[in-house]
Amino acid sequence: PSCRKNGGGVCDARRHHRPPNSRVQSQPLCRRPTFGGPASIRRPQASVTGRRWQVYYDGDCGLCRRTVAVLKLLDWSRRCSWVAYQSLNCPPDGLTWEDLNEAVILKSPYGKYFHGYFAFRELAGLLPLLSPLAPILHIPYMTCKGIRMYRWVAAHRKCAVTGPTSPDE
Repeated sequence: PSCRKNGGGVCDARRHHRPPNSRVQSQPLCRRPTFGGPASIRRPQASVTGRRWQVYYDGDCGLCRRTVAVLKLLDWSRRCSWVAYQSLNCPPDGLTWEDLNEAVILKSPYGKYFHGYFAFRELAGLLPLLSPLAPILHIPYMTCKGIRMYRWVAAHRKCAVTGPTSPDE
């Protein structure tokens, strides 16, 4: 709730609105939102904005299709739209066909793009069963190793697995 005594900011009402002779210890005037590292990985709900995260993947790759099929099962709240880039008439704004062919791309409801490992890291924060992985994936050492591992898998994915023609099958 906002408070007039704090210029309309977020307020700890116990500080401003208790009796003057109260013996309660002093509380900070206002709570400030905390922003930080991996422990504070809260993403805005797509339902709040009415828009969904979009995942662009290679629909011709068996490994990609199988991975998307599993991730779709984990997307209980339907926060993501899963789009094989081959179904597009033209690439999304700011992307090229080469970008789409190189790695999975995640587009936030606010228009920000995440490529490869960073897309998977964001998905880990979005999907409930993967959320315990999200803080680990933000550790700098893990990021470095994760990027290398993602690049290796992406370079060798065409012949890795064969699968159904769509993630729904």
